[in-house]
Amino acid sequence: MDNVQELRKHPACKAYVMHGFEPVQETGEHIIGVCPFCGHKEHKNDYTFYVNTKSKDKGWDCKSCGREGGYQMFLRQIVDLCAENFKGGAAISLAKNRSLKLSTLKAFKMGWNPKTQRYCIPVYTASGDKLQDVRIYDGKKVMSTAGCNSGLLNWPALPNCKGTVWLCEGEWDAMAMYEILRAVGCFDDIVLSVPGAGTFKADWLALFKGKKVNVIYDNDKPGQKGALKVFNFLKQLVRELLFVNWPEGTENRFDLRDLYKLCKLDAGEAFRLIIEMLKEYPQDFDESDININEPESYDGKGLTSQDVYKAYQEHLHLPKTDVIDFLYGTIISNLHLSGDPIWSFLVAPSGFTKSELLMSISAAKNIHTEDNLSMAGLVSGYTAGGVDQSLLPALNGKVLVTKDFTTILKSRIEAREAIFGALRTIYDGVYKHRFGNVQREYNSKFGFIAGVTPAIEYTLENESSLGERFLRYSLKLPNTMEEELQYIMRAASNTTKENNMRGDLQAMANECLNYDYPDNVTIPKEIETKMFYLAMFVSYMRGSIERDKFSKEILYKPIREIGTRIVKQFTKLLKGICMFRRITVATESEFSIIRELARGTIPGRLNDTLSTCYGKSYDASYTPKQVSSFIKLPEPVCDMVLKSLYMLEVFERRKKDMKTDYVFREDFLKIIQGSEVYK
Repeated sequence: MDNVQELRKHPACKAYVMHGFEPVQETGEHIIGVCPFCGHKEHKNDYTFYVNTKSKDKGWDCKSCGREGGYQMFLRQIVDLCAENFKGGAAISLAKNRSLKLSTLKAFKMGWNPKTQRYCIPVYTASGDKLQDVRIYDGKKVMSTAGCNSGLLNWPALPNCKGTVWLCEGEWDAMAMYEILRAVGCFDDIVLSVPGAGTFKADWLALFKGKKVNVIYDNDKPGQKGALKVFNFLKQLVRELLFVNWPEGTENRFDLRDLYKLCKLDAGEAFRLIIEMLKEYPQDFDESDININEPESYDGKGLTSQDVYKAYQEHLHLPKTDVIDFLYGTIISNLHLSGDPIWSFLVAPSGFTKSELLMSISAAKNIHTEDNLSMAGLVSGYTAGGVDQSLLPALNGKVLVTKDFTTILKSRIEAREAIFGALRTIYDGVYKHRFGNVQREYNSKFGFIAGVTPAIEYTLENESSLGERFLRYSLKLPNTMEEELQYIMRAASNTTKENNMRGDLQAMANECLNYDYPDNVTIPKEIETKMFYLAMFVSYMRGSIERDKFSKEILYKPIREIGTRIVKQFTKLLKGICMFRRITVATESEFSIIRELARGTIPGRLNDTLSTCYGKSYDASYTPKQVSSFIKLPEPVCDMVLKSLYMLEVFERRKKDMKTDYVFREDFLKIIQGSEVYK
């Protein structure tokens, strides 16, 4: 391939060509040409720049100036080179042409490439440590560097924004808005720009969560469509969302920079007009345009489970990866398998990585995060501009993620019972409620994952208040101080790197979950039988025992569910885990995660007592004093636990010589052994 024009289009060096590389010939695994940095000065061979056509990271090096690296390093060095050359006539000419101050252009690290005679605008990732794109301006249009991904200009400012986020269409409008905001003293506000009106990605959503956002798109059809796309993406996610509505009669394609120039670069006047034009909905908004409830489609290749494990273990201390299987299996089964949803709690104490795990999936397709879940938010009687403000319809076909459900568990019992009562009904996919003259009726079925501390054990004495809808996966506490120290050391190593870590994990999760996982899993009969017994085990163990508030005496016979719903949840989740692992036949390895989930789903004190007694001897008898020595709880508490297990028909009670002891019921032993729950 010695034709120069063909070499310029070669995938390995197309991006390099855009920034000044001059390919001349191909030899072996390299394309050789003139260096975009040194231009073969002071070297006997004119062609000193080598691009490796077989390298995954587009490796390159110059035999003259000694520069070398991969694709990311090339972009960094080009940005630095162009920034150094942004001065003199090139800088003054651009400032004049764009009606912007030099200080504004330099704030966005504008550059000038003397080799290509073009300007460059770097676009960094959200973490700010990598280049997402290097935009090129040739005096007429702005284009992306080949091989780069679309990104938001000024993205690194978004995570820590304390003011308003101003979202603009195009780089020049963003710079003009930046200049206006600085002039009027809005230093807490930031500007972002999309590379085009129609570009707004699901990958970008997480960092907008809870922000106040003002959108300024151009006065044309693409701008209106783009603003509507932003509305559908952000409406349920941000704290406040407003849009510039251009006055009737405004010239077509009129934009923010045109307004700034019309005001003769008077920032105060321009800002006043912008504020007057901000409205709750995009220009020419029609209620029929709303599609915030539509699940997004999948168009990626996903990632292997091994790649996902590796990504998490690079940043977090995870001795076992079962929690990753549980998390992704829950999401995948909810989004890709029909039937009743899986609702689950991820249980762990504060500082135990559960928040980082849940935040990592928050920006993936068809994931909706909600930190302040309330009954009023789920179903609202409020209508704004003809639009129902309820969250429930927006969740249909998606997975709701709540980082901290503990705040609900600690709320007043009336409020807690109200939301639990509603959730029990909502689980089945249909919910009706009347607010005076306003009738709300929804068909909405969604998955649910909520982080919660072990406070769930003592906040909810009566497990039935959650019904049989929720499963619980409990992260195991460290057994020794040395194990606990590992968590602390890893957390300390992430100090000041949290944004980078979260950005990396979110990008990984987005890529993994942007895949249409096939429903092709078979469950062998042997494992299926174990799950039948496991469902019976859970149904017995989380039966509802009502006690007197003060004396703690049992008032009624326990109310126990039948394990039909549980076995469906276990089966669906097992398939989801297999789909995540890209296997078509479930094995003991995947079933062991369901077994761990079952143990975490039942009350902790009951599980500790049962597992310890069964492990010591399942045909022996036990007294409260013995159990107290086993599980390290006071004897009166253990007496109450044993009475509960008796009422649940797990133990038989025997009285002899004024003493009471307990033994396993034979039929319940069959359930334990059939499920292999304590294997």
